[in-house]
Amino acid sequence: MSKLPSLKKRAGAEEMNLLAGDDRRNQGKALAAVSDVGRDIVADIFSGLRVSEDTLRKVVEARTRILDQWGKAQIAALLIGRTLLDLSRTLSPDEYLALRKGSERLFPFSDSVATKLRRAAELAEDLRIPLERSPSYTLLYEISTMPSEGQDLVKKRGLLRADVTRAEIVAVKAELRKHKIPRILIEHASEPSAKVNLVGIETRRNALLTEREGVAARLAKLDQEIADLNAQLDVLRPKG
Repeated sequence: MSKLPSLKKRAGAEEMNLLAGDDRRNQGKALAAVSDVGRDIVADIFSGLRVSEDTLRKVVEARTRILDQWGKAQIAALLIGRTLLDLSRTLSPDEYLALRKGSERLFPFSDSVATKLRRAAELAEDLRIPLERSPSYTLLYEISTMPSEGQDLVKKRGLLRADVTRAEIVAVKAELRKHKIPRILIEHASEPSAKVNLVGIETRRNALLTEREGVAARLAKLDQEIADLNAQLDVLRPKG
């Protein structure tokens, strides 16, 4: 009777080993599929050149490693963005402004990069995009600057995915610009014949918001530089 528990434990361990083996096999298949695609791409890129098999293999292996690390980097960027977003919601306006001014002293990136990370994370949160299926933070930021019509278009076309390219997002933005009509003066907006171009107005508004954030980052940097110079002057000026 005393041997039954050990038999159960052994059976459970064997079952876990089998599951782990299945996971490893699935992971191996996924990596093999990536390598197969990589070989086709590399062969196409180097077509017409006399490249050794060893060189082709090294390029394929490098591509596989980079893709693996790139996926991890994208997730890390969005996690950083979430952290910055939480801070922006926790701190008072004055505290948050002070944080932004000291971004480069606190973090390994500028305030403008922090803004992009935060806005990307905010969009991912609003649209409920899972981390593993999210576009890069730079493309999420680009999407966040679009008017609501543009974001709807991105969703309808299935572009909220991890492998979306910059060219696909740029194409949507170009399409929005193509359909942009001349802006109408606000005082004429109530006239029956007037058609207010919401896409154009929101696009311009978002562009101005982005520009303002850049100006704010520049002002913060100037403030910090002035403070450093003042400190140097305090030390160098003769006391008396």
